[in-house]
Amino acid sequence: MRYQVAIRYGILRNVENAFTQISDLRKGDKVVMRSSRGVEFGVALSPPQELDDDAVVSNMGEVLHKITEEEDKKQKDIYLDDLQENFEKVRQLTSQQKKD
Repeated sequence: MRYQVAIRYGILRNVENAFTQISDLRKGDKVVMRSSRGVEFGVALSPPQELDDDAVVSNMGEVLHKITEEEDKKQKDIYLDDLQENFEKVRQLTSQQKKD
């Protein structure tokens, strides 16, 4: 059985309907999905709704699976590394402006 679920995903926080075979998704579940740009992390915004057997899903993203603990930790680590790197750049720029 196929289902449709609204997903927010990607750095730009895109929202689109995706199809899945996971019937027990809940609003707020973190997922891995395949979008037109590739494989991305996302968050379910709605519960799954059944799709008709003849529903066209070729233009929809696909929810591949719920995020694992390991994937969640890796995503958080990447986010924190980026945050720390950006903070350091701002600190350097601020320091340079004070000298000028």
